[in-house]
Amino acid sequence: MKKILCPLICLLFLITTPSYALSTQDYFPMRSGTIWNYSTSQGSLSTTILDQRQIVNGVETTVFADSDGYREFYTNGGNGLRIYKTEGPVDTGTGTMTIVFNPPIKLSDQVTFVGTRLSSQGIATMTYPGLGIFTLNYTINSHIVGLEDISTPAGTYSEALRFNYVLTITGNVAGSPFSTTGSTDLWLVEGTGSVRSDSYDGSEYSTAGLVNVTIPQTIPPQILWRHAISGNNEYYLMNGASLTSSGVVNTLTDLDWGIAGTGDFNADGEKDLLWRNSQTGVNRIDFMIGNQVDHSATVNSVPDTRWEVAGITDFDGNGKDDILWRHNENGRVWMYLMDNARSSEVIMSHSPVSTG
Repeated sequence: MKKILCPLICLLFLITTPSYALSTQDYFPMRSGTIWNYSTSQGSLSTTILDQRQIVNGVETTVFADSDGYREFYTNGGNGLRIYKTEGPVDTGTGTMTIVFNPPIKLSDQVTFVGTRLSSQGIATMTYPGLGIFTLNYTINSHIVGLEDISTPAGTYSEALRFNYVLTITGNVAGSPFSTTGSTDLWLVEGTGSVRSDSYDGSEYSTAGLVNVTIPQTIPPQILWRHAISGNNEYYLMNGASLTSSGVVNTLTDLDWGIAGTGDFNADGEKDLLWRNSQTGVNRIDFMIGNQVDHSATVNSVPDTRWEVAGITDFDGNGKDDILWRHNENGRVWMYLMDNARSSEVIMSHSPVSTG
């Protein structure tokens, strides 16, 4: 049961700075194929984000796989960062133990701040080979502590965000009382993820320090097609004029939705899709991982549909693309300075259109 409390369960906690909230994507690259290598108190460990996704309790989850056979299944979107399931080999080597959390463990809200404390609880359904299926209870208490300098085999990181959580699972297993509690401190670095963890399960301390991380550079879809009747959206990956692969991104059956532009709105190196509804003026961003939608979020609505997206680039130098708007009648120009799907105070300028 010690492994259930592994720091990987909470690698992706939502991160903040002392002054304003940030999203998980700023501090952890959630890209398939990413590999972290750690030096641990027991030897070494590598963790990989698998290409495959798995449905848990009707929800598509992303799989983190450890080199020692353990896996964790998480989502990260509008409902915050959540863990749905963990699994791994039992000590006797006779099979795989799984625990499914219902509701899923809520690690954080989508937006939070340094100093935030969260508590949640629910049912943990454990399947143990040779013993059966058991209904247990879980509680988790988390605290986003602050920013610290931290040293690892990979080097010293400044302003790593320290996060502490305590996970407890209790109940009865095979007719006997069962209880396990573990406390973990994680240090997370923007663009890298977890660089160090210190854990204590009540009887043993364990540590892990980052040695290196590999984040694959994916090729974004070069052509995006939208079907005018079905609402299917399909990508083409090109090699020059030759089609190398294609597939469906998603389906938006409301044909009033149209692509307004693309940009990297969360600084993860991926091109995201900005949609605008031509009737309602609602705007939304599909945050992409390669050619698949990771999650979506609504941007400030602009009900006056005469406003059009005139450009998308990083105007303020924070690494995240911003949105430039232009009114197609009076020529006025507005700017949205973006932080993921959130825009700061809108900046307006007068029309540069010639009056002559």
